[in-house]
Amino acid sequence: MSERHQAGTARPPRAATTAARRALAVAVVASAGAAGLALLAATRTWAVEVTERAAPLPPASAVRTGAALAPVIPAFALVALAGAGALLATRALGRSVVAALMVASGGAVVAGAALTMADADAGRRLWPVLCLAAGAVIVAVGAVALRQGGQWPSMGTRYERAPAPVPDGSRAVRSTQEGRSDPARTPGRRSTGQFWDAIDRGDDPTTD
Repeated sequence: MSERHQAGTARPPRAATTAARRALAVAVVASAGAAGLALLAATRTWAVEVTERAAPLPPASAVRTGAALAPVIPAFALVALAGAGALLATRALGRSVVAALMVASGGAVVAGAALTMADADAGRRLWPVLCLAAGAVIVAVGAVALRQGGQWPSMGTRYERAPAPVPDGSRAVRSTQEGRSDPARTPGRRSTGQFWDAIDRGDDPTTD
C-alpha cells in the first residue's frame, strides 16, 4: 500500500497538468495571432511618395508598404509564426531554443517598426504601431516559454507508449527454437551448402 501511495503522489496533480496545457495553448495562440497581425500590418500601405514631374505630366505617386520600408518585419514574423507551431512539437532543450528564437524574432519586429515609424505617413502610423504591439507580444511569449516551457506538455506525450516487457520464459523458448531451426549452429550437423561442397569435392557428405 505504501508503494502505491508513493507512486500516486509522485504524479503531477490533474489541476497542474490542466493549467500547463492551458498555458501552452495560450502561448501558441497569442504568438501565432501576433505574428499574423505583424504580417497583415506589413502588407498595408505605410507611406505614399509623390514625385513632381514636368508639365504636362501629372505627379507620380509610389506606394510604400511596411514590407518595403522594413523587410525584417515580415521575415521575422514568419519565423515567429513557425515558432508558435514548434512550441507544440518540442520540449526540454528544443523548446528553449524555439523560445529564444521567438524572443529574437519579436525584438526584430519591434526594432523594424520603430525605425520606420518616422517614414510612415501621419494618417497611416496605425500599422507600425500594430507591428510594435505584435512584436512585444511575441517577445513576452518567448520569455514565458523560456521560463516555464519545461513544465508544458508536448504534442506527442499522450501518445507515447513504453515497449511491452518480454517475459524471461518467452525469451528462453524463442532462443531455443531459433537454435534448433538453424542446423549450422548445432554441433555435428552440416548445412545444405556444406553438403553440396562435399559432393563437389568427391567426398561422402553423410560422414562427419
